Amino acid sequence: MKKSIFKKVLSLLLVSILIFAMAACSKKETKEDEKKEDVKEESKEELKEEEKEEEKEEEEASDSKEKYRIVYAICDKETTTAVASEERMKELEKEHDNIEFTYMANSNADTNVAIENARNVITLKPDLYINYLVSAASERVGEMMAEAGQPMLSVQSRCGDTPLCAIDNVQIGHDMAVALTDYYKENWADEEDVQILFANMPDSGQMFVDRQTGSEEYFAQEIPDLPQSLINGHGNMETNRQMFADFLTAHPDSKVLVWAHIDEPAFGILAAAEAAHRTDDIVIVSTGGIADFYAEMQEEGSPLLGTVDYFPDKWSDTILEVALDMLEGKEVPDTTVLYTELVTLENLAELRPEYVID
Repeated sequence: MKKSIFKKVLSLLLVSILIFAMAACSKKETKEDEKKEDVKEESKEELKEEEKEEEKEEEEASDSKEKYRIVYAICDKETTTAVASEERMKELEKEHDNIEFTYMANSNADTNVAIENARNVITLKPDLYINYLVSAASERVGEMMAEAGQPMLSVQSRCGDTPLCAIDNVQIGHDMAVALTDYYKENWADEEDVQILFANMPDSGQMFVDRQTGSEEYFAQEIPDLPQSLINGHGNMETNRQMFADFLTAHPDSKVLVWAHIDEPAFGILAAAEAAHRTDDIVIVSTGGIADFYAEMQEEGSPLLGTVDYFPDKWSDTILEVALDMLEGKEVPDTTVLYTELVTLENLAELRPEYVID
């Protein structure tokens, strides 16, 4: 009996010791786990602090990074070409954290505006002046920049000895002449009275001369016997309308291959033909690529054959690429040719699908 009681007591004692030992181990493990969790939390906090510190350093480095200051003077900012070019440049500016633009408005019609802009640029002393200009003031602006030691990139018309980004006006003139010549050979070759009319302003800059020269050279090879005339409405739609109305009156039986230096005056010429009920007697090739031209070109029986599109929304990418190379001290080409393409009904959907009217 005593042995039995003793065994029971001993068993209970052993069980108690075992339970106590297990509890102690459990507490120890819990404490160890808590310590590990504390270490993990501390590590996380330290990592977060390090990340915050790195972000702060990056922000400070970005803020302290010196930005290139660029002044961009764009001619005739109200035109479609200028608007598209400026809008794209502003998009690109947001994509680059190392450039800062100031925009100015140039004028092809008023040379005083370009001269005044040049004076302001010399005062501002930017890292680079991008001068988009096609007026007779280009030479004087180039002289002013050279005298002031102001780095400059010319667009469309070279100022002094500066690098130039420009469309190839001789090639554009050639493309325009090809379109008009092809139409003549396919439709009017048997007509007795066919004339070529240039609606141009050659006194406004070399680019206009080059463009007409490119056409004249091709006409001389392909249709040398057709008489040629010139009206100079200085890009004004109403002036061109009146001048072409007078031309139609003076040539009542003529078929006319119209060469318009840009799209806007082409609408003045079209208006004169419509008023005289002579739209069947003319065809027009122009340059620019504005939305209104494409809309009219798609009208049934429209005399608008096509326009050499400047794709100005693509210009700014090329211009900025050259500008950044200049700012970084890299060698740049003397002339960088900007993309253009003759757009007609045949290739409108491919090149300018956004202007296709269903």
